[in-house]
Amino acid sequence: MKIQLCFLATQNFYFRLDWLRSSLILFCLNIFGLNVVAQTKLWDQTFGGNRTDNLQIIIQTADEGYLLGGSSLSDIGGDKSQISRGKEDYWVVKTDANGNKIWDKTFGGDEDDVLTDLVITPDGYLLAGTSSSGISCDKTELSRGRLDYWVIKIDLAGNKLWDKRFGGDKDESLAAVLVTPDGYLSKKVPP
Repeated sequence: MKIQLCFLATQNFYFRLDWLRSSLILFCLNIFGLNVVAQTKLWDQTFGGNRTDNLQIIIQTADEGYLLGGSSLSDIGGDKSQISRGKEDYWVVKTDANGNKIWDKTFGGDEDDVLTDLVITPDGYLLAGTSSSGISCDKTELSRGRLDYWVIKIDLAGNKLWDKRFGGDKDESLAAVLVTPDGYLSKKVPP
């Protein structure tokens, strides 16, 4: 099922949709400070595969386009161009400034991999979330517990550069990742 939301264009846009359970939906808001100002709709776009796709985050990229990040249960179909890796996978969609899809990428192991955050880095993007997968498909390190942090570095074209797993023998759930001057910093979900 696809739901279509229509909003407006933005500058330096960052928004989370933790509550949305549907197809990946691209939307834009025109934000001035903290006030949302009513404007004329410039464009709208809907993205989705053949099963459930969950949008988690949208960021505006340096080229004025957008990077959408979430998780997907879909195989190839609709707007999704790569096969499912296991159960739930990371799914990212890159668009131009008008919301037209440039590329989409799927990353995952043989179990559930849930993207919770993504950030722009000087040479690409960092995808971060939680994984219950062992070594399989795109995941190159063993799990230490049932759930671990899983971070993937991709270039500007969406190609995977590396992936890392972090965790102990219990469950770790990643909420956010920040780029710091000397590297990256993650934040755990509060209990």
